[in-house]
Amino acid sequence: MKEKMMKTAKGLDVFVSIIEKILWGACALVLLGFVLVMVFSAQNPDIINTLSYSFGDVAVTLNESSVTPELVKTVVFSSLVTAVVTLALTCLGIRIIRRILKPMKVGRPFDTSVADSLKQLGWLVFAGGVIRIVGEAVVYYIFTNSLDFTAVFNPDTVSGVNIRVGSDLTFIVYTFVLFLMSYVFRYGEELQKESDETL
Repeated sequence: MKEKMMKTAKGLDVFVSIIEKILWGACALVLLGFVLVMVFSAQNPDIINTLSYSFGDVAVTLNESSVTPELVKTVVFSSLVTAVVTLALTCLGIRIIRRILKPMKVGRPFDTSVADSLKQLGWLVFAGGVIRIVGEAVVYYIFTNSLDFTAVFNPDTVSGVNIRVGSDLTFIVYTFVLFLMSYVFRYGEELQKESDETL
């Protein structure tokens, strides 16, 4: 059983390290794409003449007259910040997962570092969820302020528009589960110490 756990942990560590390298590459590509968009849009403001945003099941695309260079820069910048922070937090999460796997690779699943790393991962998931919600809210605010939604509909039949966008709060459940696992591993660590002292 111990050898199987060690072998599985080693395999997972290799897989996770490959994913980490791919994510760092994706982060670099996002930054490069942002720089290119900013450079080309500064030279040719009309290069981006449409912007789209989804409000639940409804996607809104702005026409050329509504898309200003300032709006493009604001939307691209806020989207970039959200994407880079999300990728960076994911890479940090992968590093924490590798720290969790490290003692397991040598057959010590109840090492002191595992419980601490699980708690850190829980806080990271929580922070990532909050940052994602804030990023979505910023882009939503930018779009809703740049549009006159009452002009989209026939004023003879529609007197007002109210848009509600829901947020996915499952990250709170994941955070709770990781904290719970942290306490379970802490308890397992104490039992392991008692067992080692008895022997």
